[in-house]
Amino acid sequence: MLAEKVIKDDGVVFAARFTADFTVIHEKCESVSDIHHFMGSKYLQSHIGNVFSEIRYELNNDRKVLFIGTPCQVAGLKAYLRKAYENLILVDFVCHGVPAPLLWKKYLDEQFDGRSITKINFRNKSDGWQDFCLKIEFTDGKSYKKSQFDDLYMRGFLKNLTLRPSCYKCHFKPSQDADITLSDFWGVQKLAPDFYDNKGVSLIMLHSLKGKQLFETIKQTCRYREVDLPIVKKSNPSYFHSVKKPEERQILMSSKGEETLKVMNSLTKEKLRRKVAMLGCVSKVESMTVSK
Repeated sequence: MLAEKVIKDDGVVFAARFTADFTVIHEKCESVSDIHHFMGSKYLQSHIGNVFSEIRYELNNDRKVLFIGTPCQVAGLKAYLRKAYENLILVDFVCHGVPAPLLWKKYLDEQFDGRSITKINFRNKSDGWQDFCLKIEFTDGKSYKKSQFDDLYMRGFLKNLTLRPSCYKCHFKPSQDADITLSDFWGVQKLAPDFYDNKGVSLIMLHSLKGKQLFETIKQTCRYREVDLPIVKKSNPSYFHSVKKPEERQILMSSKGEETLKVMNSLTKEKLRRKVAMLGCVSKVESMTVSK
């Protein structure tokens, strides 16, 4: 919605999208019909390429620019530009951390043996927001879908084994440079239960007048409610804190060749199985409470 508004005002958007081989790059978007390519979570580091210089060119030609990226990418863009631009709007998101692209490529190559992929959705919610799935669709019409707790790549990501070294000591938490921060609304069940439908609710944090003004232009087209931000932030610890680097990460990163994914499997399988079992127990308790 933010991108659509900027483009309709003759602006341009720079955001992350998949390439044909399903790496992730930042790229320019100037058409409302192309926005869908830039939507959705992508759990790996994006290649910025020459985007910063393209942004400066557009800004110097008095064009409105919306840039969407991780907090460190937003900070990097500001450092590159070296001055403030009134026609630049910066959007980041609450970032868990990003895995290395080479590990993602290894996962695709070894798990799917060169099968031709048409679409990847890291946050498929056909089974609900709480138990989202990784879904991969192939040219032969078949698809792969596994829960975040069952898929190997997602297990490594959620166990914090595959993140870049800088992500364990992120210098850009909480958000310092963006006009708007986006996030999942964790805690929505307690803070706004009538909004919760197990398909996901977005949290939008407005940090500046520019951010507020942009939201004002779209708020009539969405269902929203103002909430107490300090309380909301407590339900989103990644807004404030980097994840802790697991001791097992060095074991994974020291592995080579075909052993890497086998090692990742052995490091994550049992612990996540226990986590799933615990979630099952919680669900049973909640069901018993409701029935009473």
